[in-house]
Amino acid sequence: LIPTPLLASEEVKWTEVSIPTQGKPGNWLLASGSDVQHLTMAIDGTLYAYGKGLTYTLYKSTDDGDTWSYIGDVRDAIVDIAIASDNPNIIYYATTATVYRSTDGGKTFSSLPSGPGGAGSNNIEITAIAITRLNNYIIDVATRDKDNAQFGGVYTLDETPVIPSWVNTGLAGYDVYALAFSPNYLADRQLVAAVTDEADTFVMSKVGGAG
Repeated sequence: LIPTPLLASEEVKWTEVSIPTQGKPGNWLLASGSDVQHLTMAIDGTLYAYGKGLTYTLYKSTDDGDTWSYIGDVRDAIVDIAIASDNPNIIYYATTATVYRSTDGGKTFSSLPSGPGGAGSNNIEITAIAITRLNNYIIDVATRDKDNAQFGGVYTLDETPVIPSWVNTGLAGYDVYALAFSPNYLADRQLVAAVTDEADTFVMSKVGGAG
């Protein structure tokens, strides 16, 4: 198909759009001392976010962000939020040492086994989480070691066993700062990580049971 050329007079033109007035006159206001992070959307359009510096820290909006309410009485410092792609009621959030799970849309949370990869001790901390589903939900956690020349890794937990536990995926020599499962994970079994060796940054991927 060959596009039809436009005459100069028919070209689409840009027009200036005014930026809304800041603060209360513009009908929006940031709570004093807060810092909104980890904005995440569920499959049904519900938004979740971390309100850093507030008394309660996990917030939910069901009206495209017009109004927010805190959920689960969560007061933790949150490093990441993840929501099941097939169920808006399955929500995970991570602190630097522990991952928490809700099956009721954030009303209540329970902790998964703590300290993946030693997180929470010896300057090791969780930096990101990602979830996907095979027969059951699979959670992967990224960690970093804040000590020089010491590194974190990626740890995975399959919720299928009666007593699930974190398993080292074998990524060595890197601190890991972001994780993502392939949207087609059921077919390609691919996990992608953004990592650093304290000198350079790389994007690495793992397929299935590859080392």
